[in-house]
Amino acid sequence: MTHRVTLLVGIGALVAATAMAMFVNVEFFGGVDIAAFSTYSWAEGIPPANFEVKEAIQRTADKELALKGYKRVEGSADFTMAIHTDRDEMFQGGTLRVEAYEVSTEELFWRGKAEGVLTTTNPNKLPRLASQATKKMFKKFPKAR
Repeated sequence: MTHRVTLLVGIGALVAATAMAMFVNVEFFGGVDIAAFSTYSWAEGIPPANFEVKEAIQRTADKELALKGYKRVEGSADFTMAIHTDRDEMFQGGTLRVEAYEVSTEELFWRGKAEGVLTTTNPNKLPRLASQATKKMFKKFPKAR
């Protein structure tokens, strides 16, 4: 009996871990020399309908970019960041993308993407999950020079 309970608890933990798994991918696109970049601003993308989730993404990205030496400005900047989601309610099987564009050419030079398996029936967890995904994305964002 004890072995069954232990087995059931173990299976439950495995299922819960699978439900919380996230696939995060980062892409760099050639053609943009970011060596002189030091400032960024936010552009309108296709943000999640949940305002708290959007704020969690931006707050986390701002923190990670500051740690890498970039300064957020309002108005003219070296590059812009934009949040895109493919559903109204993020992480219900949808995709989150955070993208960076050179201002002068509007050319995409970096994209962080979190896909899929993040599903939760508790919407209060979504901002925390969005923040975790965003932090993982920015681990590979280049440092300011």
